[in-house]
Amino acid sequence: GRLTAMVIFQRHVRTTVDPNTGEETVDASGIISRACYEDWLASRKRLPQRPEECYRKCILAHCTASDGGSAPFSPRVEAALLPVLRQQGRVWPCFAGRRDKVGRPIRIGLKGLRATGFHEAQQRNNNNNNNNNDSNNDNNNNNNHNHNHDSIININGESRNSGNAGLDNENNSATATTDTTTTTTIITAHLGDVPAVRRRGKRELRRKRYTYSSPKPVTPRLES
Repeated sequence: GRLTAMVIFQRHVRTTVDPNTGEETVDASGIISRACYEDWLASRKRLPQRPEECYRKCILAHCTASDGGSAPFSPRVEAALLPVLRQQGRVWPCFAGRRDKVGRPIRIGLKGLRATGFHEAQQRNNNNNNNNNDSNNDNNNNNNHNHNHDSIININGESRNSGNAGLDNENNSATATTDTTTTTTIITAHLGDVPAVRRRGKRELRRKRYTYSSPKPVTPRLES
């Protein structure tokens, strides 16, 4: 059957192993080589109208998986390919010295790739979530510390814990509560009297403003 783009890209990825350390190194620069481009172009069922731009979008789709249908590169291939695509100031080797069908020079690659890779975005999200969790834990610890500090109350000039005050100083607590309630009641009553007086004054003014005496009856004068 017809080869998919991902299979063709994987064929042009090289992996080398260091014999001393056994560390593997992935070289994904072959994806933008001329040989890979020609293999991809030969696998197309129909020749695209703009094959160079179509090839660029195909690589980008597998890097970001943003089109919803293209499978992303493996994390290792993506990590090796992104630095190559982000290089600025040079045309991709597969298009170097080439012109499109209109005759214009192909400039794909000069500005460098600006998109974020699929696995790269996932890693950033995981890091942000971990940082948010750490911040939330710090905030919770600070809130607990502040709550414990605020729980220290002052009764009759003595600093005591609110829990102990409820057990050891019931009389003092009751006295403090009674004083606070009394003060609140007095303030409320005092504040409540002022609008009542003002309202009565306005009603009296309205009565005076609209009160009038009925005219005296006029007695008709009879002519003699």
